[in-house]
This record gives sequence, C-alpha cells and structure tokens, in this order.
Amino acid sequence: MIPRLTARRLPSLPGFFCLLATLGVAALPAQLLGKISFPNSGAVEAQADFIEGVLYLHNFEYEDARDAFLRARATDAGFAMAYWGEAMTHNHPLWGRQDLAAGQAALEALPDGAAVSAREALT
Repeated sequence: MIPRLTARRLPSLPGFFCLLATLGVAALPAQLLGKISFPNSGAVEAQADFIEGVLYLHNFEYEDARDAFLRARATDAGFAMAYWGEAMTHNHPLWGRQDLAAGQAALEALPDGAAVSAREALT
C-alpha cells in the first residue's frame, strides 16, 4: 500500500533545498532542466549554450544560466539574445531583487553594430 501524502509528510521546499546544499548539489543536472524550442538568429555553434542558459534561467539557477549565456556570447559575439539572457540573470523577481547596473552592463557589452544587426534579424 502506498502511503497517502499529506502536508505533514511532505518536506518543506526550503528544507529540501537546504538538504541539497548540505549534500553538495551545486546545480541541477542538465537532464532535469526540461526541454524547450527557442528559434533565434544566433550562430548554430552557440545554440546549445543559449538553450541551456534559458533552461537554467527558468529554473531559477541564475549563476549557471549566466555561465551558459557567457559561453554563448563567447561563441557568437553578435548574438544579442545571449546578452539579453545574461541581463535577465540579474533579475530575481520572486525575491524582489534586481541588479539593474549589472543587467545594463550585460546589454552594453553587445558590440557596436550588433544591436542594429539584431534589430534587422528575423528573430
């Protein structure tokens, strides 16, 4: 017989994350992040890192998301969405925290002329 789960039997979400931190689990494994389709105009070589960044971002794993977006930027310096992704990692709306200066700095790192190309791109 399967025991019935009640609120008393479920671990608290903060407690669960504290347990993960105690066990040394630094980040969600990529296979647990989910799957998305996000067509864009970035270089084919930068896609895996960009998609990983979006998945981490939507799983509130901001540091890992930032690392992935930085890798996508390094692969395709004109990939405007990678700069957007990095900027988004500085916005934590659930916790009421936002580092506006860091987000703006990420967007301002987009090379001159790349923003114009991004506006002209189809995606």
